[in-house]
Amino acid sequence: MTTNNTISTYNMDNNDTPLPVTAILTYIKNNFDPSPNKNYDITIDELFDFGNKMKSGQHVFSLDSSVNGKTKYSLDKLLAFCFYTKTKHAFLRTDNTLTSMEEYLEILKNQMGKDIRRDDRTINGHKYGSNYYSDENYTHGKVTDLFYETLIQEFNKVGKKIDLNEINKIGLLSCQNIFNLITDLITLELMNMLSPAQNYVYKAKKNINIIITKTNVTMEFVFDSDLLISQGDNPVNPEYPCGKLHFILLVDLDKQIYKFSSFKLNYDINKCGPSNENIVSTSNNGSTNLKYVIPTAGVLGGLIATPFILGLLGGKQGQNNKKNKTRKLKRVKRVRSSKRVKSSKRIKSSKRVRSSKRVKIKRFLKL
Repeated sequence: MTTNNTISTYNMDNNDTPLPVTAILTYIKNNFDPSPNKNYDITIDELFDFGNKMKSGQHVFSLDSSVNGKTKYSLDKLLAFCFYTKTKHAFLRTDNTLTSMEEYLEILKNQMGKDIRRDDRTINGHKYGSNYYSDENYTHGKVTDLFYETLIQEFNKVGKKIDLNEINKIGLLSCQNIFNLITDLITLELMNMLSPAQNYVYKAKKNINIIITKTNVTMEFVFDSDLLISQGDNPVNPEYPCGKLHFILLVDLDKQIYKFSSFKLNYDINKCGPSNENIVSTSNNGSTNLKYVIPTAGVLGGLIATPFILGLLGGKQGQNNKKNKTRKLKRVKRVRSSKRVKSSKRIKSSKRVRSSKRVKIKRFLKL
């Protein structure tokens, strides 16, 4: 149990103050497996009870439902996996030796501050947008201090007993790791449903609602995005989003449960490209149960934090397919940041047909 003395030692005016060491931070640190061949495999069905709601091989699909979480993975274990897969450097140095507790706490605090100032959130109805922490003089550590200070103040306002272990969980969940892991797992499930087609979230919007009462703390992770889906083995066409993904992930810290209070997924493969393109069948024959996997250290380097790359390496596919899909993914990643895609190498035959008249006119003028 956290004591008042522990709270007083967390000096929020001092950026050098480490995160308060509580049960959740110790649990995550002590349960990390440094074995070179250790993979943290997990699927969306292991976390949530979708039943038979996610159906494979359909060209047109729609799902609007709440989805309960399963008990196989506790909330603490889910939190641990978020950081094992997305912030591995908090546990292993570049030489593959384990980090010290001091290094681990510093990395987590820095990660919290970095992500807190990126995202929008509300705490008991008060908005704390990314601009709230935009002062360039604030280090990431200082942002974390300010965030913890706000949480402690809200606990006091509603008369809830201050529990730094609970506040640490709010801090960990405020990192982008939870959004990244959940969207990755949904995307991998879609890969199973649409094999051999690929899919990506596009123009995502997200925010977090934190509700603190005298008896409970809940967090809502709200996510909305378009979906890009390829037609069979063809590359995705970012000019033709053909699906939507929306979910509200509800986490109850006092009850230690998580679930989708709202989960909406829909797509229409026939709208994933120009109407006169041939549609390639997306049957699920031969598809594999893709897992979310941490590759061997050094294989992907900085790409470990990139959604969807890992899933392609987890399936039982030939080396040529892995290389081809990786190249496609890298190309799409470069394109995402631009408002309009310039992909001359992948221009569709229909686009060449549409532009043929302009080409003929240019040739005529030259003559």
